[in-house]
Amino acid sequence: MATEVQYMKVTLYSKKSGMGVKQIKARMDIGEIPEVLHLREGGDRYVDCVRLEERLLLGELEFSDLSKRQKDEA
Repeated sequence: MATEVQYMKVTLYSKKSGMGVKQIKARMDIGEIPEVLHLREGGDRYVDCVRLEERLLLGELEFSDLSKRQKDEA
């Protein structure tokens, strides 16, 4: 399967995935969703769709319970 796009803004990924923007950014912060770092300008963040697809196909993608993480950090 070939990825149609190499990267996309978090806002667009949110619309396509049904995940909230804050949740996506939190998951990027902890490395669960890969990010294109060299495009991080002006506050816009981009999901690395190529790396995300690779991780999905290899079964390496696992989402943690963010509510538990927030409680642990408090």
